[in-house]
Amino acid sequence: MRSGRAHGLWHNFYDAPTNILAIEAMAKWFYPERFQDVDPHATLAEINHRFLVALPMQGAYWGDVTRNAAGQ
Repeated sequence: MRSGRAHGLWHNFYDAPTNILAIEAMAKWFYPERFQDVDPHATLAEINHRFLVALPMQGAYWGDVTRNAAGQ
């Protein structure tokens, strides 16, 4: 929190094929300049469209807390 960044990740990503979403989210958190073009939300949408049509994954599986432009 001192650096203005905190992240959270749903634990069950580690035991499922959807762990690619966790990898993408962490890549953006740890190396944002290298992974600007990675979009875990878009990957989730594609997974839902291609494989989980009948029961898509919905909800918050990862999240960020960052300071705004005012430093809050």
